[in-house]
Amino acid sequence: MKEAEKKFDMFPAIGLAAWERAAKEELQGLDPWGKLAQTVDGIEIKPYYTATTSSAKTLRLPVSKDPYLGPRAWYNCPLVSVQDPIQANTIALEHLQQGANGVLFELHDVVNFSQLLQAIEWPYCSLNFLAKDNADAIAIDLDRFLDGRQGPTHGALFGNHQSLPPSNHSFCFVGLEISAQGAAIDALAEGIIAMDQLLGDAFGSRSTQTAFSVEIGTDFFMEICKLRALRGVWQYLAAKRGIQAASALFIHARSRAWTAEPFAPHGNMLKATTAAMSAILGGCDVLTIEPEDSNDATMNRAARNISNVLREESHFSKVADPLAGSYFVDELTAHLTEGVWKLVQTSMKR
Repeated sequence: MKEAEKKFDMFPAIGLAAWERAAKEELQGLDPWGKLAQTVDGIEIKPYYTATTSSAKTLRLPVSKDPYLGPRAWYNCPLVSVQDPIQANTIALEHLQQGANGVLFELHDVVNFSQLLQAIEWPYCSLNFLAKDNADAIAIDLDRFLDGRQGPTHGALFGNHQSLPPSNHSFCFVGLEISAQGAAIDALAEGIIAMDQLLGDAFGSRSTQTAFSVEIGTDFFMEICKLRALRGVWQYLAAKRGIQAASALFIHARSRAWTAEPFAPHGNMLKATTAAMSAILGGCDVLTIEPEDSNDATMNRAARNISNVLREESHFSKVADPLAGSYFVDELTAHLTEGVWKLVQTSMKR
């Protein structure tokens, strides 16, 4: 190599000591480890991580083999609240025709699925259902609708199940909500414990047909690691139960509408974009972005297109795990995983 081509020699390696000196100078002599460290929900976040300072086990996101969605695959599923199934069907079809590749139907009671899903080609999209009430009855009706149908039926049913729902090879009938934002160690643990109890003796046969719907907030890295920790703890639990194929856990991420008068009318779009990035980097399978006003066509379009822009223009789908190798993400994920797993193990001993 010619001398002029050795460009990297101009940038010597910078170690931890050099960072400490520079940080201390910027802080006018204060200790950077004390000044820049943070504690969030009892978790200490250091200002600097290296391979030698981080001993966390790494968790890698699974690689999707979907030829269309890419190695980091997720479905863009806008929310449709169902009051009238025919009207909801019209809204869902509009979303699907305008760039979405799935839908999250919010059901307030049992519904006529033939009317609700009329002309929707389920094998080519993801259909998900959030049962606000009567989850068990809705599950039975949906199972009847699916009976005898051919092709994949990607999606999940989330609700307060009182009994174990039906089984389907490609649809997750067993879905629970985790609504807390932030680190939410207690909420993650409660969700996993509830799922374990719901499955009971059927854990071995149904653990790969389970789903969690998780609310995504504004703490960018914490929300990323929360989803990764959820997948990690589920793998721990499956291994404890003697199951090795639990990496197929289905995760739905939901960014609720966020309104702040000083940032109106674009505040929700900014919040939803960072939340969507967190959800995708955290490993979600389905993503729902709520508009600030679902009756406003422009706001609906903006919320729907956030996922599409991240996929088509920011290329988030090109790499299965873009954060692989981040010491900070691995460390924070490990802290969350450890905290949740301790609570789950405590529950198992009772």
